[in-house]
Amino acid sequence: MLARAPWNERQVCETASRASRLALISQNWDNLIWVRRVLAADEKPLHWVGSAKRDFLSFPAAVKEDMGNALGIAQFGGTAPTAKPWKGVGPGVLEVVESHDGNAYRAVYTVRFEKAVYVLHAFQKKSPSGIRTAKRDVDLVAERLKTAERDYEEHHGKQKR
Repeated sequence: MLARAPWNERQVCETASRASRLALISQNWDNLIWVRRVLAADEKPLHWVGSAKRDFLSFPAAVKEDMGNALGIAQFGGTAPTAKPWKGVGPGVLEVVESHDGNAYRAVYTVRFEKAVYVLHAFQKKSPSGIRTAKRDVDLVAERLKTAERDYEEHHGKQKR
């Protein structure tokens, strides 16, 4: 599906100044026409569950770059050196942890599915209990894993065990 810009050429031309034209484009940047990248032959698509993508995009640039590389490795069937198992929901769920300016950032994803990788949760760790991850985040990962399983079945059929 392609999104169309919400303005037409006449509206842009009628705008008085270059600055106001830029402001109009800037305000509507998310609605510009975009093109989807074609996946490589052995690359799995990356799906984002819930607010994971929005949360991921709010991370500092260096964190996004490192985590993005780890997710890219997962799309090709590998495991990044920085990825480790996420405990509590069984095999095939991993997390990438990055530190930046004294803060810890995490992205949790699953590679359980043959034809896709799902990013379940992305968050800045703010646990009041020290090293332990907040129960809210643990529960959210479990809930989003179920959502990913339903989505995968809907689009690809039942997962072969």
